[in-house]
Amino acid sequence: MYGKSIDTEDCYWEGAFDKGAKATLISGWVITGRIAFFLIIWLNLNLWCTPLRHDLKYRNLAAFTTVLTIRRGYHYIFYFLRFMEYDWFLDIHNCSTYGFLDTFLGVYEVESLTHVCIERYVVSKYIANGWPIKRWHYILYQCLCLFFSLLYSLSPLFGIGSYVKDFSCLTCTYNMILPETWEKYVVVTIFLLRSVKPLFFIMIMSFWTQKMEGKYDEKNVPWKEVRFAHIVDVTTTMTIVCWLPITLIRGLVIILVNFLHIDIKLEYFVIFINWAIWIEWFTPAVITVTLLYVDHLLRAKMFGVDKSEDEIVKVYEKES
Repeated sequence: MYGKSIDTEDCYWEGAFDKGAKATLISGWVITGRIAFFLIIWLNLNLWCTPLRHDLKYRNLAAFTTVLTIRRGYHYIFYFLRFMEYDWFLDIHNCSTYGFLDTFLGVYEVESLTHVCIERYVVSKYIANGWPIKRWHYILYQCLCLFFSLLYSLSPLFGIGSYVKDFSCLTCTYNMILPETWEKYVVVTIFLLRSVKPLFFIMIMSFWTQKMEGKYDEKNVPWKEVRFAHIVDVTTTMTIVCWLPITLIRGLVIILVNFLHIDIKLEYFVIFINWAIWIEWFTPAVITVTLLYVDHLLRAKMFGVDKSEDEIVKVYEKES
């Protein structure tokens, strides 16, 4: 990351990014990465170091934002270790290591957001039916995130697919050039499960949550949960907007190269790839600003204003 290429690996896309394009990409990475990293650190400090950490719904949200932080932050550690030239680190400085870590954390981001939406549906269903909320559900959500992240990222280590250099030849990702065997369909299935399935679940959970909220007792509406469901909807929408460009580009490349057998000249699309990468990398900053805008309680905590959730909810109830 940030220009430290993995020189021991060949790159299928060599030549798509010339030196100028790589320099531009790296500059954007540095700017978006640092802004996103420090904003998401600020957000996490207020989620984990204030009374919000005792609220299960905020703790579940904090798990998502923490993964965002780790994915943007571990590159600084790797950069330092490579600079120090430790022998043990140079031995693992390859696409298998980088590709696995980035894929694992990237999938965990998606699965974590998906389970934030699932949690909203589960809570609304339990409230609508008068059932007590199960605290162990919140442990289950993270266990499922871990399971799916390992499932989708470990397959190259078992011979299904591989990790190779990405478009820029600076980072590593799942190999998008697939062999003409059964392996091609397995890898495409994994891509769909990683990218399309979560979007489907997010949309369905949002719809079902609204249906469940329609069943609430009008005399005893749980406005705290209704308010937070609205926050999750807005945050999820903004996150998907950030993730969509690079996902569509990767999906399009997989289809064009592997199924339509079209030779793509990436050098004509470098500017679009750059912006897609920058937008995706900037996601934590977008999420932080979005939460500052829609979540008055979190905003109060982040700016040191003494407001309780009950006060915030009363205002929200009047405006709804």
